[in-house]
Amino acid sequence: MSLLNLWTVGLAPRVLGVLFAAVLASAVYLRSRGRVHKVYPPGPPRRWIVGNLLDIPSSVDLTRFKLWKDTYGDVVYLNALGYSILVLNTARAINDLLAKRGENYSHRPIFVMSGELMGLNKCMALVDYNARYKRLRTLTHRALNPDAIKKYYPIQEELTLSYMQSLVSKPDEFLVNLRLTLGRVILAVTYGMTVETADSEYIAEAEDTLNTIGKATLPGAYLVDLIPALKFIPPWLPFTSFLREAEAGRRQIYDFVTRPFEYVKRHMDNSPPPSFVADLLAERDLYHDMEDLEDIEDGIKWVAGTMYGGGMESSFATVSTFYLLMARHPDKQKRAQQEIDSLLEGRRLPKISDRESLPYVRALIQEVMRWHVVVPLGIARRTVSDDHYKVGYYIPADTVVVPNIWALAHADDEEDHTAFLPERFLRTDLPTDPSEYVFGFGRRICPGRYLADNSLFLLISNTLALFDILPPSGASEQSALSSVVTPEKFRCDIRPRSEACVELIEEALAGDPLRTGLLPA
Repeated sequence: MSLLNLWTVGLAPRVLGVLFAAVLASAVYLRSRGRVHKVYPPGPPRRWIVGNLLDIPSSVDLTRFKLWKDTYGDVVYLNALGYSILVLNTARAINDLLAKRGENYSHRPIFVMSGELMGLNKCMALVDYNARYKRLRTLTHRALNPDAIKKYYPIQEELTLSYMQSLVSKPDEFLVNLRLTLGRVILAVTYGMTVETADSEYIAEAEDTLNTIGKATLPGAYLVDLIPALKFIPPWLPFTSFLREAEAGRRQIYDFVTRPFEYVKRHMDNSPPPSFVADLLAERDLYHDMEDLEDIEDGIKWVAGTMYGGGMESSFATVSTFYLLMARHPDKQKRAQQEIDSLLEGRRLPKISDRESLPYVRALIQEVMRWHVVVPLGIARRTVSDDHYKVGYYIPADTVVVPNIWALAHADDEEDHTAFLPERFLRTDLPTDPSEYVFGFGRRICPGRYLADNSLFLLISNTLALFDILPPSGASEQSALSSVVTPEKFRCDIRPRSEACVELIEEALAGDPLRTGLLPA
């Protein structure tokens, strides 16, 4: 009997219903059967349809992440609407997966708005782990390894001195000028720019670009990040303003990475000063042909652009936290100052070469980095293929992997981990150096970490040598200081330790200002 005949006698609907039910039951059976050997890592119970969607916080909720760690252990697995997330809570788990299995765990998640639509998927921090990334990383290491960056010591020391002068003349603007100083350092090292050129042409543009990127990367800010298919809809339809924002952002980001790069290229025939871009452009042995040259130059351009965003935000947050902690802990501040005084006797200012002779200052910087981890959940990774871990836990391809750096910094086995204790880094049983986790892991570790370490040491050691950092006057300000969450939203009093300290700054500026032969405007 044909299907038409069945329908005419009223049997077709029932037959089709039975067939549909059979197909559905078979699909459910096969899916469940396929999962028999797939034991997922432990995690919060999943709800029907939405899975763990309601468990995922919209902002960094460290209390929730600590609860998950205490409940589920080294690794925590979540699945929301088919998307897998794996949180790594211990150094062992991070080392096992991000370091030892780097080929599978070194890709980045797909960022639709900021990455695909705005073009940030070309920057080194977000580009996928592929052959081009590996080559660019090799080039970057050549230019930013510990020996290669020694040529930048005078630049970093000179700009630190200028910042010390600003603390004398405008102490209330210590955070504004800190951000300006860090921007100057990055632009000088990356592109060989003078202070005047950086201030007049590039720093304001860089800050605007960072604001644009910050808005584009806010979780949930754009629906297209949750529904990627929206990127294909025609821009003339209603509710597509995000496409116009994306195009404006793309142009802004492209201009930001291109203009300073072209600035260096214009001066390559005039013996430009040392800089990251100039050094790599000068190494012609790196390029095989014109096509290769264009590809590598494009990569250098984007790596250089990445250095501003990566170096600025982390360094600014760390030094800001230093000010906050010194105002709260005058005893730690005094001990560090005594160590500096014993070494330098007030005759000169600290230099990078003094770092090994100032163990307490080094320990204080380590504790600042540990106490307030700048990026508590790191930068997420993505798996490219299925994997198994520990007792057969199944980790699907395209799982977003989150390193819980805050958990490493505040390990439960570390005594009094919530307290600010630089002395913990002077013990014989040393805790893990924060530099081993705040700059990333394995094949995606930050290539500019040595430059950042030098800037942190110079800014913090010179400030300690010359100034006292005190809580702001007034009870209301004291209260605000004790409850601060965001380091840039607080005040403190910064005063020269003595008139001799002010004279030391003036003598340094008058006697040996480098005024580096950087590129003219």
